[in-house]
Amino acid sequence: MAPLATGTISLVDMNDAIVSGTAPANPTVGTLWLDTSVTPNMMKKWGGSSWVDIGELDPNYSDTIENINKSIDDITSDSVIDYTERKILKDRITKIIGYVIADNATTLPAASTLDSSGKGEFYTVRKQALNAGIPSPDTTYAAVATQYTNLKTYLESLTPVDVWDLSTANKSKTIAVTKSTFRDKFLQYDNAVNALVAATAAKQKSNSDAADQKGQSALDDLGLNSEKWSDAANKVGLWKYKGDENKFNGNVVATRTLFATALLLSDWTNLIENPDFEEDTIGSIPAGFNSTTGVRVADISGFTNGNGSNKALEIDAYATSNNSIYVSNLIPVKEGEVFFLAAEGRYLNTAGSGTGRLGFLRYDGKKQSLNSWQTPITWSGTKTTTFTDMSATYTVPAGTGYLQVYATFSNNGETTNKFYIDNLRMRRMANAELIVDGIIEGRHIKAGSVEFGVLSGGIAKFGGSGNGNGKVEVYNENDELIASLDASQGGFSDLYVGNFESPTVVEYSADDINLFVSDRLLEYAGAIEPNDDNEGTGWTKPLSTVTEAIRRIPKYYDGKATINVAYNSLMYESFEISGFLGSGSINLSLGSSKFYGNPVIKNNLLNIFSTGGTINGKKLDYAVVSLLRNAYVRLEKMKVYGNGSSMNFDTTAGFTEMDQCETYGADLGISSRYGGRVFLTNCKGSATTYGLHCYGGDIFGQGTAPSGGNNNIGEVAGGKVMGSFTYGTTTGGTMDAQPTTVTINASSGDSWRDNFGGQWYGQNEVVQGKWGSYGIYRGLWFFSLPSLSGKTITQIRMFVHRKKAGGNAAPVTTYFKPHTYTSKPSGAPSYQSPQTTASFKPNEGKWITIPSSFYAGFVSGSYKGIGIYINSTNQNYYAKFDATAKLEITYK
Repeated sequence: MAPLATGTISLVDMNDAIVSGTAPANPTVGTLWLDTSVTPNMMKKWGGSSWVDIGELDPNYSDTIENINKSIDDITSDSVIDYTERKILKDRITKIIGYVIADNATTLPAASTLDSSGKGEFYTVRKQALNAGIPSPDTTYAAVATQYTNLKTYLESLTPVDVWDLSTANKSKTIAVTKSTFRDKFLQYDNAVNALVAATAAKQKSNSDAADQKGQSALDDLGLNSEKWSDAANKVGLWKYKGDENKFNGNVVATRTLFATALLLSDWTNLIENPDFEEDTIGSIPAGFNSTTGVRVADISGFTNGNGSNKALEIDAYATSNNSIYVSNLIPVKEGEVFFLAAEGRYLNTAGSGTGRLGFLRYDGKKQSLNSWQTPITWSGTKTTTFTDMSATYTVPAGTGYLQVYATFSNNGETTNKFYIDNLRMRRMANAELIVDGIIEGRHIKAGSVEFGVLSGGIAKFGGSGNGNGKVEVYNENDELIASLDASQGGFSDLYVGNFESPTVVEYSADDINLFVSDRLLEYAGAIEPNDDNEGTGWTKPLSTVTEAIRRIPKYYDGKATINVAYNSLMYESFEISGFLGSGSINLSLGSSKFYGNPVIKNNLLNIFSTGGTINGKKLDYAVVSLLRNAYVRLEKMKVYGNGSSMNFDTTAGFTEMDQCETYGADLGISSRYGGRVFLTNCKGSATTYGLHCYGGDIFGQGTAPSGGNNNIGEVAGGKVMGSFTYGTTTGGTMDAQPTTVTINASSGDSWRDNFGGQWYGQNEVVQGKWGSYGIYRGLWFFSLPSLSGKTITQIRMFVHRKKAGGNAAPVTTYFKPHTYTSKPSGAPSYQSPQTTASFKPNEGKWITIPSSFYAGFVSGSYKGIGIYINSTNQNYYAKFDATAKLEITYK
């Protein structure tokens, strides 16, 4: 695939506007232009036929900081902080730490506590920086923690009351401060945050450019000499025998060139002289083997699970020792020689802990035993009463002159069982050179090294059980290593990839995307249930969450993405749109759907449009719809119920346009804070305190606006409401009762594997599928769930993360099933009948929606957790997950 884009990309003003004294040429609908030819500078938008004034907008970062500083100056203008000013400061602290600190708290949380809190400005900007690849020792990253700690220490030192204390008992108290010091502490923190936000955006751009531009020369260097053998007579010189040519010498053919339709090169001599026991007497020691007790030739012709032979070697089980028998002759060998060893083996029953084995006793060059037993073949795992053909290769170690073959049944701990072995083979591996101008076909080819011009096929497997870590190396013509892949590391000096996907690299696309989401099976021919593993490109195969639809949009995007939600859908999710950049747009078509949750749109440098939808916010929350640091967001006909929250619409440090939106049930209806800009047209509704609220931000526009219980507008810290609005109290009806959502972290996770008598894996991993000789894994997550008796579950989601190492390298279909355990059972676990599937790529973590067929078991209390399992030995189902997981249950 050709590169999607090359060159240099410059990210300019966060509002993505064109800054010029003259109107831009060839604008498109929605283009923003900051007209610098007038004073004050005016922000305008192209409406299709003319430029429409939006209002004054100064894009300079320094002025934004100055406005923030001015709000701090206003608070400390008299060098005294009273109760009203403490309210403003507590709001500022809440933004930083992500929650409302208690009045009686004596300290603010430490930086390390905020780093693991998962909320607040401090956590968000530092987490985004780490995700973008900025290392924690980076000075810009560390400065945020340093300046926060300085601010924390300073605020904690103020007396006689904490700045966040709004208790009635301390209402009359004031705090004396030094204005310059107070202002500087906040200024240094705000500067550090804004510097890290800018560094993060630059790093994200750098990551995207690097992934798109690296590596063209890497593939150029992969060309290998592939000279075709077009003339075997002239190009091939093979099989010279002592310098002679064209000589037939007994079983040796020596010639310059040999042409054949079939050619077999090998020493097929079986070095075990009596491998099948067919000529031996039943009950006797087989010919060519040393005499011993507890071993004999047995009649197996009547075995239900036979191997087609009449006789086999039978070895009794011993309760306290091994039982072995040796081949009589010693086989002369040399250091480094490679032998092929194989045999068929089975057990009489499954009793005991011993294993059947086939191997060698080593001797030196004087035929003195080295007391060193080597066992290349072991019939391990769960005992089977069916013959199994096992094979292995063995390389002769240094100091070895002879090998003696032996078979044994190791200490079994009981005596009722027997081990049967038959059709023993031991051969020297061929030592020859073969050059073919054509095709070699083989079921199994082994080699110490293979040289080739071109290698092609279905699967190339390197390493694994018995072979150690696999490794692939690529060199250029100067014998310099340019690529290395092994189990512990992987690296390329240059890399070109047409379509690169990784959770640590920003993806790019300019293609238009249409995705469809529904809460139910729709009445279309061939329609299936909504699922986040569906294609999601039509109403017949819709996704089940808006969250998954957003996840499918590349972070660096120049196209138009539309997310369509089915009519009258009831969605129990708080979706988030964050971190997108490019010249494209994301369009939410919510229509008549209802959302129970608090959506967030933040840190986006492309345009976001949303039409329709009713949002039923969480009770008594901070903000229902959060619009933070966005270039441009347009909301049309969105209705929001706050349920006692502080704000319904909160725009912070970005630009939002709202048309015909409604707000009900919050303290503040529409809020613009910290340099935010909001343009309103014909919005309505009501709020407990202020319909429109500006805290260091601006609201402007025309038409109707929501009213406030105390006042229609509130202007704080230099914020302004501009324009002519008509205020009137309106009622928007009521929403359904807000459901309860609980999130439970897994207490632990582990995996059961069947082989070797059955055992728990014990590696803090939850595993599905089969790999190697350990049998099929059964993975389980364990939870301590609340009682759901009498509740009506409306939604269950689960968050799990697939590990980046181990498991199949491709996406794996994972089978989720409920179980009834609160901790690991003593034996093999079982699962309940409902199941759902989801596909996971390596290093992918995401929420999956659990179907309603699981609900009854959780309500009754019989289901305690969820596991993963499929009864298949196909390695395509092999995947490892972290033991940590989350279960989110929403109920009424």
